[in-house]
Parts: sequence; C-alpha cells; structure tokens
Amino acid sequence: MAQEHRLSVLDWWMWEAPLTVLAGTFGGLFAWALAAAVVHRAGGAMRRLVPPLVFIGALVALALVHFSYVGTPYALGTISDGACADDNVPPWWPGWLPA
Repeated sequence: MAQEHRLSVLDWWMWEAPLTVLAGTFGGLFAWALAAAVVHRAGGAMRRLVPPLVFIGALVALALVHFSYVGTPYALGTISDGACADDNVPPWWPGWLPA
C-alpha cells in the first residue's frame, strides 16, 4: 500500500521552486549588471544587445544546472510508476539534457 505524503514546510520540494526563482532572479541580474559594466563605454548597439543576451544565457545556464543537479520539480515525473529504466532516467527525459 502506498503511503500518502503529508505536507510540511520543512520539506525541500516545498521550497525548491521559490528558491529557484530567487536564484534565477539574482543570478540573472548579477550577470546583466556585470555585462553592462563591462560594455558601458562601448557603442550604443553593443550596450543594448550584450546585457540582455548575457542575462538570457545566465538563465539558461542556471536552468540546465538546476535540472541536472536537483532534477524535476516534485511530482513532475519523479513519482515512479515503474516506467523508468534501470538507470532511473524516465523515457520522456530529453537526450540533450544531462541526467
């Protein structure tokens, strides 16, 4: 018989999403500010293009690190119904994303 999971504020999965959003926000803004400081004396097009591209690149990098290190958010393919192979990687997991 499967045991039902009880909600608790001490569970990691309850804090994972808010902490991920905060890390993405501050990480992205830090990357934006760093890029803006580096190219502040460059031409107008360079000042307008580089910081947003660095911001998006930082968010993509953080997302890849998050999914490869922490995994998927709770109950999004993490509850095993026997569909995972021996390596515990679900069949729907994208091949380009580290497992």
